[in-house]
Amino acid sequence: MASQVLETAIALRREGVLVSWIAGIPVTLNPAAIRKRNADLKQVKRRCAESSIPLSIVWLPPAPRTLLLLPVFRRLFLGAAAGSAYKSLRHEHDLSAPVILHARSYFATDLALRIRNAAKNHKIPVSFDMRSIFPEEVAMQKPLLGRLLFASLKEWELKLLEDSDYAFLPVQFAADRIRQESGITVDLIRIQGFDRDPDWTVDFDRRWQRRALGFSGSVEPWHSPALLAEICRAIPDTVGHFATAARPQFAEFSCETWPYSEMHAYYDGLLALIVPGLSRSEQRSYFHRFQLRCNLFSTKASEALSRGVPLIVSNELAELADFVREHKCGFVYDPIKKTFNVSAKELAARPAWEAATQQAIEVGAAFTRRTVMQSYLHCWNGGAGQS
Repeated sequence: MASQVLETAIALRREGVLVSWIAGIPVTLNPAAIRKRNADLKQVKRRCAESSIPLSIVWLPPAPRTLLLLPVFRRLFLGAAAGSAYKSLRHEHDLSAPVILHARSYFATDLALRIRNAAKNHKIPVSFDMRSIFPEEVAMQKPLLGRLLFASLKEWELKLLEDSDYAFLPVQFAADRIRQESGITVDLIRIQGFDRDPDWTVDFDRRWQRRALGFSGSVEPWHSPALLAEICRAIPDTVGHFATAARPQFAEFSCETWPYSEMHAYYDGLLALIVPGLSRSEQRSYFHRFQLRCNLFSTKASEALSRGVPLIVSNELAELADFVREHKCGFVYDPIKKTFNVSAKELAARPAWEAATQQAIEVGAAFTRRTVMQSYLHCWNGGAGQS
């Protein structure tokens, strides 16, 4: 909610776009979940008020997300929510003026299309921000049901793509596959990182002096703690400073959780960010391997590049590893051969890191929030003339 929804909305407001947020939240009866949800919503409401972003909450019936994979439950639950969401939209906006519904998930896109249908007399384009493609992620997270629903999920994906006016993906392989499977063109837009102030610079001397290698976020299911530790140990004269919860595998490294509002400062102090993925032995199924190799471009990698931080990635993360090699903005580790794509001598020397940092600064400009927002606006404006 903070990095990829609320911050997107705030960035669009800075570009002069009127933004309202319609948040569909399932009802829960779990007391602990209610307390956490209420605390989160309190912060979200405060940020929205500070940024003049109207927030409408549509309460969804209490149902396991797994059930929403079934068409009958989607019709029942999302259909019921569409009317309420449409009323919120109509209350906040003059629907005779240009309006776009930008949806950040498959479920949100399904809901947005139902809202558009409820509007009837108003043309409301729907923007489908996919992030990844079916069935790999769902089949991995919901093994039995995901496999049983393989065909219907792909049909749902195709229907959402056909009915949406715009569609976006952050991974070129996935966009190419969609085009090959369906003939539908999906625009490539990278995941947003952080903005750079006009006077922002990289203090490389400080970075080199600290020699801190970072990791941000949670590990499993997409990142192996063992592989992360292995990569960190393999780079000479460095120390691990991870922005993640402590765990036994990280006993030799410094671990500390950071609030999102301070993450840009965390990245600014790093010599490089490690994005490990999973080793080959940990990729327990086809779905694991496909997701890592063809359907993932890390949010944390985008954030680090936006702050001019080189990446250290496993070659199991195929598209991200290819990106690093092509742009020379970091180093690639082979967990099978236990080697990097540069010699140990280069890896221990300042010039290699300084060059990688300069490349990260240059290529990372494309990952700043303002640049990514301009990419969305360019597509929306060019496609239908909306402002």
